[in-house]
Amino acid sequence: MTASTREGGIQPVRLTVGITAHRDLIAAEKPAIARLVSELFDRLEQRFPGTRLQALCPLAEGGERIFARVAVDRGIPLLVPLPLPRSFYMQDFADQESREEFEELCEQSTVFELPLRPGVSPEQVARPGHLRDSEYAQLGVFVSSHSQVLVAMWDGKPSDQLGGTAQIVHYRLYNIYPAPAATRPIGPEMLADDENDLAYHIACSRDRDDGAPASPLHPLQGAWLTGDPETPPQDEMPDRYAHVFAMTAEFNRDLGRLAIHRESAAPHLDGNQPAGVTRIGRRFTAVDQLANRYQRRLNRALRTTYTLAALMGIAFVGYSTLPEQPLLLYAFLGFFALGLCLYAIARRGDWHRKYLDYRVLSEGLRVQYYWALAGIGNAGDGRFAHENFLQKQDPELGWIRHVMRDVELAAGPPVDTGDRGLEFVLAHWIGNAVGKDDPGQLGYYTNKAEQRYRLHRLTERLGTLSLWSGMAVAVVLAIFSRDFDTATRTVLLLLMGLLPLLAAVRGAYSHKRADKELIKQYRFMARIFGNARNRLEATSGREDKREVLRVLGTASLDEHAEWILMHRERPLEQSRL
Repeated sequence: MTASTREGGIQPVRLTVGITAHRDLIAAEKPAIARLVSELFDRLEQRFPGTRLQALCPLAEGGERIFARVAVDRGIPLLVPLPLPRSFYMQDFADQESREEFEELCEQSTVFELPLRPGVSPEQVARPGHLRDSEYAQLGVFVSSHSQVLVAMWDGKPSDQLGGTAQIVHYRLYNIYPAPAATRPIGPEMLADDENDLAYHIACSRDRDDGAPASPLHPLQGAWLTGDPETPPQDEMPDRYAHVFAMTAEFNRDLGRLAIHRESAAPHLDGNQPAGVTRIGRRFTAVDQLANRYQRRLNRALRTTYTLAALMGIAFVGYSTLPEQPLLLYAFLGFFALGLCLYAIARRGDWHRKYLDYRVLSEGLRVQYYWALAGIGNAGDGRFAHENFLQKQDPELGWIRHVMRDVELAAGPPVDTGDRGLEFVLAHWIGNAVGKDDPGQLGYYTNKAEQRYRLHRLTERLGTLSLWSGMAVAVVLAIFSRDFDTATRTVLLLLMGLLPLLAAVRGAYSHKRADKELIKQYRFMARIFGNARNRLEATSGREDKREVLRVLGTASLDEHAEWILMHRERPLEQSRL
């Protein structure tokens, strides 16, 4: 098998449909609810054929079982997160028949237990009470945070029941965590535009007094809900969410055409690396190669564009100086036409956007991979660990968070790899910055900062030399023009025009690549990783080390969010040719 042979295990991103539902639905409405769920799956599959579905369902009684049956019957993979140890969870079911149904569905699903919140023991949730309810709230938040679409079988009425359907819908729409006010986490995500506030509401009746849906809803009414007050409930998915899903499908197509190179695979922990961590590593490797592919295309396009711009300038200056040479005019037009063709090809292939998106996704997956190797999961509240990544930059970038959610689901709960995993992360993620072969980010940023600085200094010096050489030629012409013959004067006029032109083109190319900004960023990241290494070497406790790595990953995500914002302002533009 050659190095470029495509390896198995790189699965496309799935569109995850989660569920929150009342348990006490009335029997007469259940068949119609099942039909609405099936119709929703039909619509999603038809609208996004490049993205397969998967269902996320804890298999509680009532609406969740209806949802799960429809998914299983359609062959949609079913993931079952449990909020408690399995035996405790089954205690909340009404009877033996319900428990048998749960076991039957589990046999056709992938089942995993969510870790209990920090400081909570299994004994404390073995009986009903606030702590047990809090685990259900964490479960609801987990399902919401890891679903691209949340189906809500809800009567439309608010409720104070901790972790109940009403609170999970409220969290989905407004990012308000279902917990007592004193412990409710508040973050910037509450105020940011959120691509993950999409819910499909199926209004339902409940088997209780006053069980009809809240007015003006009527039973079995289906509508899309979002947290945007300017987007009312509607029959069709709002366009901005459909656009994000379409970008995910496009990523899947690019992923499907990729041949994975073994030598570029993510570093692997010796021994038995957890299977979930390996899945993240494979996705990281694939996306990194996609980013490299589009980076090469974009860099070639940039270099060619600015070379053509320089040649256009040379032709223009030459024609201005030698108007009797019409070939120079034709050359000018030819270079311009080539530039337009290159621009059209790059734009049609979306090289600039894909390079930036895939690069920043790759760096997000790098953090995810090394966090998983270090045994770092979510913060204990059930939410997606990278919830704020890129939220301030561009609503379209929400598809990147969807990919990371999919990866986190595929990886499963974190596995404690102990000191071995922490040492591996220190060596391969951070490194020691000694020599160019150091595999860590510390060495990468240190070397890149130095390379960029040397190149930038060379650009500045060549630009200064070209500019002042051109000015010197102009001075010579101004003083001694009459002493030169026509041929010499023509050569000097050409130099006077060309030298500043070449300096300007090289400076524009350097600006387009954001050389000055990247030098600052590389130096900043080198300091961040250097400080993290120093802290880790001075820290002995595992949890303290994990906290340092968590902060390091968050800082890295923030910096790459700034990176994509900076480069999105410098696209390949026809008008700048």
